[in-house]
Amino acid sequence: MKKWKYKVKEGPNKTSKHYQAFMKQWRAYLRFVDKNGRLPQQSNNTNKRPIAESRLYTWASQVKNQARKRTLSQWKYDLMIQIPGFIWNKQSNVWFTKFFELKEYIEKYGEAPTQLRCERFPERLENGKWISPVDAKLHSLSVWCMQQRKLYREDSLLPDRLNHLIDIDFNFEPHNGPIGRKNGVIPGMDTEENIQYLLKRKVKATWKY
Repeated sequence: MKKWKYKVKEGPNKTSKHYQAFMKQWRAYLRFVDKNGRLPQQSNNTNKRPIAESRLYTWASQVKNQARKRTLSQWKYDLMIQIPGFIWNKQSNVWFTKFFELKEYIEKYGEAPTQLRCERFPERLENGKWISPVDAKLHSLSVWCMQQRKLYREDSLLPDRLNHLIDIDFNFEPHNGPIGRKNGVIPGMDTEENIQYLLKRKVKATWKY
């Protein structure tokens, strides 16, 4: 699978007014971050900000909107990621937490988890929740993977996230299930640690060992 490239492949025309205007705003944004140790914030009734800061916030929001629509030039993207702490999306930290969980999972098991259905394991549930924290974490990760595949099919997965997933060989279009998968069990559910935890909780085993 090829990585996403932003709209403009060629470099910018550095003599154009558009380039000069963008660079003026970018430098002002970078200076603000260096001076204040934070990103510009939006002004509201409870949090009044200087007009100059509000303008920088609005400018960055417009850049992010172009990225979401996949109309942002590559050279602009390359400049924006140089800004310390710049966040493309408020959910970026949450997304990357899951991404690194997935990366570790793929490194260990060789593939991303497919859908983990709660209804297949009623003996592992208590009051509608997973008894084992291992099962709960695997279920959360499998749901997250489903969401990424759905966004990919809808062509709405952010380009930088798409590229990160490509880098770890994420399967966007899995088959019905990996070879050797039985009874809905995914790799990681039947580890010795998890089995022992469930046995201590007196959960009736559905696996063979």
